[in-house]
Amino acid sequence: MTRIRRELRQSVNSVSKIDISDKDLLRAKRTLGQLASHFTDGEIKDIVTETHFLVETWLDDFEREAFDGKTLKELLYERNRT
Repeated sequence: MTRIRRELRQSVNSVSKIDISDKDLLRAKRTLGQLASHFTDGEIKDIVTETHFLVETWLDDFEREAFDGKTLKELLYERNRT
């Protein structure tokens, strides 16, 4: 399996694991202010989920650049295995 396919599969799995709680929804509504009234709760949950996914993806990319192609999670896992 290529690295890109593996990362894509991990990304899809991580999006499906993101669960937006009522507390997260309220926090997003407060952040959006009046703009929140233009969206349904479902749409706001989708926005929060997509934003969360993008942040994690960008962070993984940054870590791979900083740590020779590996994320911090991968490095810590390898360190604890030995």
